[in-house]
Amino acid sequence: MNAKGLGVSDEVPALIDEYELINCIATGSTTQIWEVSEQGTGRRFAMKLMLPEAYKSSEQRNIIKHEAKVGQAVEHPNIIQFQHFSLKKPNGYILMEYFRALNLKAQIRTDFEGLQSRLKKIVEGVCQGLAAMHDKGWIHLDVKPDNILANKSAEVKLIDFSLARRPGKGLFSGKSKLIRGTRTYLAPETIRKKPPVPATDIYSLGIGMYEIMTGSPPFSGISPDLLLENHLIRVPSAPSKINENITPEADALVLKMLSKRHEDRFGTAHELYAELRKINLFKREPLELKAERERLKREQEAERLASEESKLDSRADALRVQKGLATVTPKGTSVTPKKPVDQVASSGNSGQPAQRRPAPPQPGQQRPAPPQPGQSGQFQMPPGQPAPGQPAPGPYGAGQPYPGQPYPGQGFPNQPFPGQGYPGYPNQPYPGQGYPAAQGQPGQPMPGQPYPGTPPGQQMPPGQQPPQRPQPGQQLPGQPAAGQTPDGQRPDATTIPLGSPLRRPVPPPVPKEPGDDLPEMDELPPVS
Repeated sequence: MNAKGLGVSDEVPALIDEYELINCIATGSTTQIWEVSEQGTGRRFAMKLMLPEAYKSSEQRNIIKHEAKVGQAVEHPNIIQFQHFSLKKPNGYILMEYFRALNLKAQIRTDFEGLQSRLKKIVEGVCQGLAAMHDKGWIHLDVKPDNILANKSAEVKLIDFSLARRPGKGLFSGKSKLIRGTRTYLAPETIRKKPPVPATDIYSLGIGMYEIMTGSPPFSGISPDLLLENHLIRVPSAPSKINENITPEADALVLKMLSKRHEDRFGTAHELYAELRKINLFKREPLELKAERERLKREQEAERLASEESKLDSRADALRVQKGLATVTPKGTSVTPKKPVDQVASSGNSGQPAQRRPAPPQPGQQRPAPPQPGQSGQFQMPPGQPAPGQPAPGPYGAGQPYPGQPYPGQGFPNQPFPGQGYPGYPNQPYPGQGYPAAQGQPGQPMPGQPYPGTPPGQQMPPGQQPPQRPQPGQQLPGQPAAGQTPDGQRPDATTIPLGSPLRRPVPPPVPKEPGDDLPEMDELPPVS
C-alpha cells in the first residue's frame, strides 16, 4: 500500500525528508511502519512514523524519543539496528534497518508447524538479544510474539523498545500510574507494580513459548481483571498436556520460566540460553508430524469414500439377491448367474427376466405335449395346484377335481375345455360323468354313479329312484323328434342322431402354458 492509497490520513506525505514512502507494513494507534527508499542511493529502510494526531501529543513524542535512545544504546545482531531519529515539524520518525520477515504472531496463524520447527533456534536468538539489553542495563518489558521478527532461516530481530526501563524503576504511565503493556504477557511483579528485573522479560518470553508450542497462551479470562488475576494465582498446565509431542525437559523449562516468584525463574537470559541448548523441545519434528497427519487424513478420506461405495454396492447386491438375479456365495459375495441362451432379456426397467411364450400352433399343427413329472420345463402350476396328470387333492378321489371345478386355466383332466363336447359328437357325455342335461331336464349320472348333488358314499333316499337313462330312439318330453332341429328344419351335416354308433376321437393335448394367446377350436376333426 502506498502513501496515496493508505486511507489512514490524507496528511501523510509521499516524501519525508530524503526518504520516499513505498509500502505500509503495519499500522498502530499512534504510529505506522513504512518501507522507504533513500533518494540518491536507493537503499531500503524501515521507518516508524508518527501519525499527525500523535505528533501533536507531547507524551507520544517523549515515548518515541525514549525508544530511539534505547535502540541507539544497544547494538546486537538480534536487535533491530537504529539509523536515524527526527522530531522536526511536521513529522517525527525513527529510521531502522529493513528486515524482511514476519513477526511470530503472524507466523502462528500462517506457518504454525514451521514456526515450531524453528522455535528453539528463534528463542536462542531472543535470549542473546535480551542478554545484550540486560548487560546494557535495560529491561525490555514488552517481550511478545508481535515484537519478535524471524525469517525462514531463524534469524531473529527484537523490536519495539518504547516500554524499556532501567532495573528498579516501575512500568507506569503518567500521573495515574497505569500499567502499560499487553496483559497476556505481563509478569506478576509488573501487575503488582513492583520494579522490573531481568527475570520479568524471561516470564514474558515463557508465555510466548507456551503459545507457540501449544497454539494458545497459558492464561486467558473473560475480562481484563480476571486475566491479570490468573497471572497472579493460577498455575499453568504442562505444555505436554496439550501437545503430546513436547518433551518433559521442555515442560520443565517453560514451567520454570512461568514461576510466580521471579526468584524461582532463570536469573538471567544467559542462564536460559545455556539450559535451552541442552534439551529438545519436541519429541518428533513438527513438520514431519504435519506431513504424517496429512497423509493419514488422505488415507481416511479414501477409506471413507471406499466405504460409501461399498455400502452402495451392498445395497445393490441385496436388491439383486432379493429379486433372484444373484445368489450369495459362502464368502458372502453375490454372484449374478448367466442367463440361458433361450431366455429373453428383461423387458422394460423392471430387471426381471421374461420367459419365452410358446408360439401359437399353425392350422393342422399338433400342440406340444406338456412336461411329464420329473421333466424340466418353464411352465409350472400355481402353488397348491397339481400338474396335469397328477392326483388332485380333495375328498373326491385321486385325479378328481372338486365338483364342477376344472384345473385353473384348463379343462377337465383328459377333456376339452369346459362347455365343449367332443368335436363332432354333440350331446355325448364326458368320460366318467353323466349325460349332458337336456333342455329343461336335469343331467343324468352314469350307471353306478351317485346322483349329481349327492355326497360321496351316500345313496338316494328310500323310495326314490334316479332318473333312468333314455333309451335309443326314446323322445324326452319337450324335445324335438329325431332328425329334426328345434325349429323343425333338417339338421346340418355335423348333427348325429342320438343312439348312433360313436367313435370317440383322442382329445387334443393340454396346452403347455395357458394364456390369452390360446386360440379357440374352430376346426373340427372329420367324422370317421
